[in-house]
Amino acid sequence: ASNEVIARFVVPGQPRWLALHPDGGTLYVANGRGEGVVTVVGTGHTTLPDGEAGEQGVLDVIPLPITNRDADNGFFELTPRVTGDMAVDPTGETLVVPALYVDNHSQEDVQPSQDPTFQYYMNPEPGIGRFNAAVVQIPIVRDGGLTPEAATPIFVASFAQSDFGTSTMRSYPNAVTVSPDGEYYAVSMEASDAVVMVGRLGYNSGVTSSSWIRPSPEVDPVQHGFANHPHAAIQTTAGPRGVLFVDKGDRPEAWVHGFLGLNVQPLDARSGMELVRNRGMQGLDDIESSVARFSESIEVTESVLPPDVRAGRRLFYQANDPALVASGSGVSCSTCHYDGRDDGLTWQLGPAVRQTPSLAGRVSDTHPVTWTNDIVSV
Repeated sequence: ASNEVIARFVVPGQPRWLALHPDGGTLYVANGRGEGVVTVVGTGHTTLPDGEAGEQGVLDVIPLPITNRDADNGFFELTPRVTGDMAVDPTGETLVVPALYVDNHSQEDVQPSQDPTFQYYMNPEPGIGRFNAAVVQIPIVRDGGLTPEAATPIFVASFAQSDFGTSTMRSYPNAVTVSPDGEYYAVSMEASDAVVMVGRLGYNSGVTSSSWIRPSPEVDPVQHGFANHPHAAIQTTAGPRGVLFVDKGDRPEAWVHGFLGLNVQPLDARSGMELVRNRGMQGLDDIESSVARFSESIEVTESVLPPDVRAGRRLFYQANDPALVASGSGVSCSTCHYDGRDDGLTWQLGPAVRQTPSLAGRVSDTHPVTWTNDIVSV
């Protein structure tokens, strides 16, 4: 390798996530802030020896499919954000995109700060809410192009055991890895300390599901534009950021990287696949289908942060602790303040629209903080 720049491409938004087609001829680029789009770049279409950026290689810009939600004050489209590393399946026929579909349009009153109530914490329903974790399947055609009209958003929220009891694994998916046989998606849920194993096909080997029983259509993912595929959660080390499969024939070995745990850990992907396969063929839902984490891990490095800063960062990326979040909400500080910054969205909260503020820099030096300016410290 020469390490020389041979081409530059102008893509919309703030490019963050990349996936390369197995034949090397097409690059898929997704933006890291705002409403999610995927840009298709033909890597062989242009070389720019003069080093100037060009648009010749950009073949298409694909929006993610639309989903929706029934809120208390109306019917609203959900805004999709691309929240992690994409993947192309081994056959080169499908691009899989981790996404978070959010309701930033329905108006809800902003209540004054108050102690949580019992009712506030008892909301375990994993149906459609303000924040909805998903992976989007987008078929790839022969020339590397995408077919957005056939894209399928798959709802991946899942009940599972965690360090805090039974929790809803619905924080943002920050990476997806396709199994060597192409039949399963390993979706890391960074703030839930879990990997959700998702079947490529829907229940009973179909592409969608009609068997996931929910109490009403207001919260049923299938009624709101999502597909529902069998899935099961696997507990992991703290802050999982991606899975690596090592193909060993019929027994693929998997490892997960825990950026908060500063380690790598073996993942019981095989048990997760068996749960998905069995429940998918039987048409059963996934409630409390989970696989315990392995106790062993390999430390990658030692933390250089002071203990209080490290503990604070752990809370920042925590979507299951009932001391911080409502049970079932799946929201952590990092959900909106991705990488400690912002999500690029404007929210209709109360009578006014409000932009997510960035937390970059020494926020403690600019108190009071929050939209209402009534919090004196972070």
